[in-house]
Amino acid sequence: MIPPEPSHDGGSSDEARIRADERGRLSKELHDTVGQAFVVLAMDADRLVRHADRGAESVRPLAEALSSQIRETIALVRATQSAWRATSDGAGPPESFARMVAQQTEAAARAGRLASRIEVEVDDRHLDPSRARAASKALSAALDNVVRHARATRVDVRATLGPKGLVVVIDDDGRGFDLSTAETPISTGLLSMRERTAAHGGGVKVERRPEGGSRVVLAFPAAPRPEEF
Repeated sequence: MIPPEPSHDGGSSDEARIRADERGRLSKELHDTVGQAFVVLAMDADRLVRHADRGAESVRPLAEALSSQIRETIALVRATQSAWRATSDGAGPPESFARMVAQQTEAAARAGRLASRIEVEVDDRHLDPSRARAASKALSAALDNVVRHARATRVDVRATLGPKGLVVVIDDDGRGFDLSTAETPISTGLLSMRERTAAHGGGVKVERRPEGGSRVVLAFPAAPRPEEF
């Protein structure tokens, strides 16, 4: 396993600031990405109307393209909704961690038309709720990067919980990226991941996979037991 970058514990004010930053980013994406998708839908619909009197063979390709664009837009909206819910102020995860990982990964796979594999070995009874929320939000940012920037055909997510804490690994077969570049497409998402893990004393490791694509490792050390204070 790749060792995470060390960092220090943060407070509730850091959590609130991170949530606000992420909601600002998602609001911009709703405007720029989802809004643009609906503009394209409207243009395709207008084109279909203009060709309506030219016969079925002329209209069919336009109708099929519009139907495909609608499905893609629905998947994009669902992925954005999932990411938005991950910034909520809930007191704890409303469902099991495994279910949450599955829902987020499946939504991203639909949005990016990706094949996916999910492996979760986490017992919720031993998972600190605050770490579960942070992991959910960091995973959302990682998956968002894969869908928007990786040009991947597959994403695999593995989550394990052991004595040393929670580790989530996200692999894709995309184009990879160069972290030495000052401005990278994933810089905003990476910042979010680092803030989420750092708030719980953990870290993020990002690297190119030997077989191609990228690997992101999110590490959350185990919460200290009461007797350790």
